[in-house]
Amino acid sequence: MKMERSFVLILSRGASKALDKLETRTAKKIIGTLQEIQRDPLRPRPGVDILKIRGRKEPPAYRLKLGRVRVEFLIFEDENSIYVERIFKRKGDSDYR
Repeated sequence: MKMERSFVLILSRGASKALDKLETRTAKKIIGTLQEIQRDPLRPRPGVDILKIRGRKEPPAYRLKLGRVRVEFLIFEDENSIYVERIFKRKGDSDYR
């Protein structure tokens, strides 16, 4: 039997503020997706795209795409935690560093 571990989800202050500014329906979708990610952060999901951000080594950074909203997060496997750095609406091609 496979043990399912759960990650602790930590939102940065900026991510929390950005989530508060989003419309309620979108915010609920993001919260639901983040709760799913707590159980298994890298499993593919329908309607959600997760990619590793290039140029970041330790800890690895990932970008979650949910419609026009992007969520950037770090996974600390040794601490069983996920740190959400940024949540933002995509405006154009220059949104990524």
